[in-house]
Amino acid sequence: SDGDLYGLIVADKGLNIPGHAKIISIRPGADHDEEVAKFFPPSGTAKIMVAQWGPMNQHIYTGHQDGWLRMYDLDGRIVKEVKGHQGEITDLQWSKDLYANTVLSGGTTMYPGIADRMQKEITD
Repeated sequence: SDGDLYGLIVADKGLNIPGHAKIISIRPGADHDEEVAKFFPPSGTAKIMVAQWGPMNQHIYTGHQDGWLRMYDLDGRIVKEVKGHQGEITDLQWSKDLYANTVLSGGTTMYPGIADRMQKEITD
């Protein structure tokens, strides 16, 4: 983003270091390890599984192994968070045409009746 000069990656280094997200510079001539910002889950919580730029590239959204969805500012501070799933969040998608940038998150579990519930949420 930002003219495609930065990349967003999720890092899982293990060794008791929680999975985190970071922004790196991908501009021509940049050091490949040049970090612009890091986003860590709160202490004692599960690692970040997926991360995505928010609308207008002003926030980073993360899905966590423990089912939490968090929004960070570009300085790495948590702005909002919600417990959205029973299991881990493995995917985040944006819909610019649906209710002013609704974020949808996905996990590895398919609950009975979820398709009907989503249809009801969208149309009601």
